[in-house]
Amino acid sequence: MANSNLRTLVWERLDSPGTGMAILDRQPPWTVRGAVVATASVPHVLRYRITCDPGWAVRSADLHAEGAGWARELRLSRDGGTWRVTTQETGSLDDALNAAGHPPAPLPGADDPDGLSGVLDVHVATVPLTLTPLLRRTGLRLDGEAVEVRSAYVLVPALSVISRVETITMIDPTTVTLTRDGHCAAVEIDSEQLVTHYPGLVQRID
Repeated sequence: MANSNLRTLVWERLDSPGTGMAILDRQPPWTVRGAVVATASVPHVLRYRITCDPGWAVRSADLHAEGAGWARELRLSRDGGTWRVTTQETGSLDDALNAAGHPPAPLPGADDPDGLSGVLDVHVATVPLTLTPLLRRTGLRLDGEAVEVRSAYVLVPALSVISRVETITMIDPTTVTLTRDGHCAAVEIDSEQLVTHYPGLVQRID
């Protein structure tokens, strides 16, 4: 018998050839695991597992990015308001980027993990499902009021982590605007607040 708590979602990449698939476990604690295959910067695959607590704050995030001749791993785990950040790298992502004509990547992890103190959300650049816990935790309403959130933003494929402020506004039941660094995107969501379309990034095809 199929597990009704599980849901599979698939996205097509819009910024470069690629695709993503995720398996969502709705049973508490909310957990999602999946993979993204992309050709942006250098061809790579990103595998991830993210778990939230009952209040929709991210408890842990495990990420593994890999391409020809290199691999990087990142683990973020939260205890209260404090984050522990661990990383590992084999081979050289910078060599792969250089061969493709791109500048070197920042180091994996966070320069200053203490700078993530108090952060409750992890937003992975190429994983649209990481917006869902943030949307549910903040409890956005249809009143046009913007909510400002500071998240641990993970760059892919570098797996470097920066503290980033994002402003979210619910426009209608299926659209939220996400603003950061002067850029605003109208992100479409379904009734479970799962992303269906992120302009310039992904389109869900499940």
